[in-house]
Amino acid sequence: EPIQAPPSLSSSPDTNVGPEFVAVILAATAGTRLFPLTSEGGDEHGGGGLSDDDDEFDALPQEPDSEEGGRDDGGAGDGNVGAKVAEAAAGTSSDDDDPTVPKHLLPVAGTSIVRRLLGSVASAGFSRCVVAVAASDNGLTAKSVLAEEAAASSGGGGSSSISRVGDHVLRLVIGGCSSSSSAGGGGKKGKGSTDGAVKTMEIYIVTLGASCGGSADAIRHLSGAGAVPASSHLVILPGDLVLAASLGDGSSLRLLADAHRRGQQSGCTRSERVGDASFAPPACTVLLSDVGDEDENGIPLKESAKGKKGGLARDEEDIEYIGLSSSATAPSPHQPSSPRRLVMKQSKVVVEEDEGTGSTPKLVLPKGRFRHPGGPTTTTIRTDLHDLHVYALSPWVVKLLSVRPGLSSLQKEVLPLLVSRQFRGVAAAFGSAALDGSSEAREALDDVIALEPFAYGGSTQGVGRDSITAAADDGDQQDGAGGGQRRSSPVSPPFAVSAQVLDRSTSRLSLRCATIPAYLYGCREVVAEAAKAGADVHKAVFPDGTQVNSKFQSIVLPESSVGEKVTLKSSTVGKGAKLGGRCRLNNVVIMDGAAVGDNCILQNSVLGAGCVIGENCN
Repeated sequence: EPIQAPPSLSSSPDTNVGPEFVAVILAATAGTRLFPLTSEGGDEHGGGGLSDDDDEFDALPQEPDSEEGGRDDGGAGDGNVGAKVAEAAAGTSSDDDDPTVPKHLLPVAGTSIVRRLLGSVASAGFSRCVVAVAASDNGLTAKSVLAEEAAASSGGGGSSSISRVGDHVLRLVIGGCSSSSSAGGGGKKGKGSTDGAVKTMEIYIVTLGASCGGSADAIRHLSGAGAVPASSHLVILPGDLVLAASLGDGSSLRLLADAHRRGQQSGCTRSERVGDASFAPPACTVLLSDVGDEDENGIPLKESAKGKKGGLARDEEDIEYIGLSSSATAPSPHQPSSPRRLVMKQSKVVVEEDEGTGSTPKLVLPKGRFRHPGGPTTTTIRTDLHDLHVYALSPWVVKLLSVRPGLSSLQKEVLPLLVSRQFRGVAAAFGSAALDGSSEAREALDDVIALEPFAYGGSTQGVGRDSITAAADDGDQQDGAGGGQRRSSPVSPPFAVSAQVLDRSTSRLSLRCATIPAYLYGCREVVAEAAKAGADVHKAVFPDGTQVNSKFQSIVLPESSVGEKVTLKSSTVGKGAKLGGRCRLNNVVIMDGAAVGDNCILQNSVLGAGCVIGENCN
């Protein structure tokens, strides 16, 4: 049935009260680093020379706000989003010829990335998920997810179902999944979720306005539109994320949610909490993967050597120096048992930038971070950790974004701000505008520290200043800092930025398909992991009718034809594809409708949808 996407959810009765955790999938970028898979190359479709900053929206095909009232409440600008989505979901959209293919709709083992990610989120126990899409989506995401589910249901495969609930909600139902803890509700289990019970997850598909220029802008927009409850913690996910949970296990997201939840619990009364600088609830918990590898002698491999071993080599700009507080509870560096405090996070390119002076690059870690109460005694700095851009945010961080509109990027601006201000307290994060007695920032700050997890209650003036003092007048707030009447310095309780590191086994299949090599690697590993399992896993992971070669870890999707004497290794043949005789394929993804002639030898390649390759090609 036609699905109406909500231009705004501000009228929802549970805007302020909702589940403990709400998942937010940012699926609004076309993905220019995946060119030409996601575009035919025109600049208006995010191709060509545009730069896609992973979780940013610089490459969005932006559309102007509606001239009628200048609305920017999640609509697509022409005020007729509902009609377009209904049209697209019914398969009658006039925009079907649009060459842009959003990266979250690229197939991995026959199923789109976003559909696998929704399954992972539901398996983790979330009861609500918001999918933020670009104005140019026009219902394409809803149409794709519905079509995939309809195909699975008609063939008797799959363990999920999607149905329409009202005009604005898609409901994803996961059957047969049980877990000891859930991210969906309060306490140890989610609302309406118990072991062995069928979990339900409501999916809101929200169109972002043209003014969203980054991931922080998107969160600010969703909050203003009422799409996310004010009391819920948000788990932010990029739309191109592939997790080990794609095989039916939501453990990675549960691990992140549990780590963030434990940090909010002090184990002491409200009165004992006042003035206690050692209690620092996390404002943000970051999910990191361990991408390190060693040779047979235990020597760490360089990035270039990882690719030769069949691994995934990171680009130079993706490598970071990450400093974590050391903990004696972890059995080994590659099997951490608890979250660590994130003390430093700097890009390798920035640290080692050569300004023409010939000086040795210097990694700077301010001493002040070690001198604050509750600061780390020792810090381990590593370059073999990778930021998956998966963040659990406390509700007060969303309020912080509302009073600091200059923050656009979660990764480049918000996270560095929180890391640097965590020992100086909440007031320092709000900036110098919080010192203005009549400012919106000060009112928001007072609201934040009067509620959980800080819960100072009442007026915040004069509370615990001997042990917790404000450091808000840092001069980094460019607007709202001048001239107003100032109160005395507000109380500034400390907070933390935590990091949960996945073990290496899980990290191998936890990545973002943001580049061609990463996409090819993700397709290969998902197929390999599922192919080694039994028929039950094949039925859940692959579309119905898929031919699985467990020995050579390859699949042939339905409606495709394969010639005689064909050798497939670590490869995927898409729906409706034609593969000639005597071909040899190694680590190849053939998308839907592509055709390959006889006697072709292909390796480490992706063939786009509808691509045609003649005979005798190598």
